[in-house]
Amino acid sequence: KLAAEAATIAAAAVAGPPGWATKVIVWLATEIGLKVLGWIKKHFKDVLGFSLVAGGVLVGGGVGMAIAVGGGLIWLGGAGLTAAGQYAGGFLSFFISNLLIPSFAKPLLIVLISIPITVALILFIINSGAYLVPPQSNLIPGLLVSPYIDVQKVALRPKDAARCKDTDVPPGEQTTSLECSNDDLSLDIEYLITVRAKKGSLTNIRLDYACEVIKEKSSPPCPPPDPAIPSGTEIPSIISPTQAYTFKYTQPYTSPAFVDSLVIDTLTVTADAPEQKGAKAAGSASVTIGNPPQDCPSGWPVAAGVLTQGAYSSSSHKGTEAIDIGGVGVGTPTTARHTGIVRVTDSWPYGKNVEVDSLCNGKAFFSRYSHLSVISVRTGEKVTLGQVVGLTGNTGNNSGAHLHYEFRYPAGSTQYPTRPPYMMTPFVPKNLPRACVEPENCNASIP
Repeated sequence: KLAAEAATIAAAAVAGPPGWATKVIVWLATEIGLKVLGWIKKHFKDVLGFSLVAGGVLVGGGVGMAIAVGGGLIWLGGAGLTAAGQYAGGFLSFFISNLLIPSFAKPLLIVLISIPITVALILFIINSGAYLVPPQSNLIPGLLVSPYIDVQKVALRPKDAARCKDTDVPPGEQTTSLECSNDDLSLDIEYLITVRAKKGSLTNIRLDYACEVIKEKSSPPCPPPDPAIPSGTEIPSIISPTQAYTFKYTQPYTSPAFVDSLVIDTLTVTADAPEQKGAKAAGSASVTIGNPPQDCPSGWPVAAGVLTQGAYSSSSHKGTEAIDIGGVGVGTPTTARHTGIVRVTDSWPYGKNVEVDSLCNGKAFFSRYSHLSVISVRTGEKVTLGQVVGLTGNTGNNSGAHLHYEFRYPAGSTQYPTRPPYMMTPFVPKNLPRACVEPENCNASIP
């Protein structure tokens, strides 16, 4: 009976274990617990006497001494060492057995038994978990949008109105996606970076720069920033929420090295916030020169699933060229649907999220893969069509595991039929219902 009660306490302590863990509890209680109780019953006076001696020593003082002496007499009586010990031990044993045990010893024994069972069970679950969860050492969670750091990086259009005139921003204004022609070369593009502390002050700040050039055949290296990216004592020791840190640098793009190329520039900030050491955030800007290699999306990002929400719906896809793919569970490989440069984020409402920057029909765009459970790429990394970028999940704002797949411009949404790419052929393998919500209304499967 005691073993059963101890098993119940142990089960509650691990918050309702699954069936296999319950079997472990029953086995521990019946096979080990009963044997332990049998041994205690057989050597009850010895166990009780020793426990009282040890307890009295720990308590100390007059009360502790009395408890220790009483325990010693019980121990002596139990061992049959002296007649006095037997007499005194028998009296104290009768007193404790008939008065104290009903109200004290039974709960104590239950606790003493349940604690080792609980510890053993927890250790068993922890060690089993190491084998039940597949190892994923090569998969890296995305943490480059931070609740503590904000990083904004923009390119400034040259003030000469004749340059980069096809872009949507006026001369001298800033944009995250600047478009220029080959005739504009040579170009000196100025970048502006702003780092803000969202909550508490930032310390131990480090800046990491990455640049990627996409061009047919061989790509030239990015020109070095002028002046160089701040480092060491050039970076302020503290960035407070009331005072942003800004700096500029210029990069020269010359002909013929940068003819028909796409340059994507990323700056990552690592800093200590009061709530988190080593928090990270990143910002990026792109410059399109001429006609870089086109890489429009194609294919499906997962092997199979069902459409649970179409593009431009009245629900969460209002004004968004995106689809939700359900029936994928947690852990389905998700692939990039075109070549491009990765940007990793982890923020509401998208959760763990991968964005891949590229060009389609002469315009910069990115594809988005959201609510992932695990991410397998890094910001600034170049991925190719079909490369796994992560595993499906249910992070961020969602009602169940699914993949949010989206096409977007750096400043605004794409839309069928005038602003490609969109969730219709040729950018996905078949035309999908639009504006639908819920599987029964969308009535479409993938593939």
